[in-house]
Amino acid sequence: MKLKLKEKQNLFFRITLAAALVFVIVSALQVKSERDVGYDKLEELEIRIVNQQRINEELLAKTSGDGSYLQQLLEQQAHNKGYYRPGEIVYKEVPGN
Repeated sequence: MKLKLKEKQNLFFRITLAAALVFVIVSALQVKSERDVGYDKLEELEIRIVNQQRINEELLAKTSGDGSYLQQLLEQQAHNKGYYRPGEIVYKEVPGN
């Protein structure tokens, strides 16, 4: 009789151990998956940073000269808002009949 109880305890222990092992493996796989997603996001952000730095360098190269690019940009924005220099002649296209 004692042998059967010992066998049942041994079987219960093995099942519990197997369940715990499965839980640990599944948890480890989930953590790895989340880490991989994080690395993918990090890589995407690094690419965006490099692209933005390139754009910034191009703009800096355009504006670091005599300032004419910046002046043209400001004038264009002012024209878009309806502002013009005193004495500036503005031509507007009128649709034909």
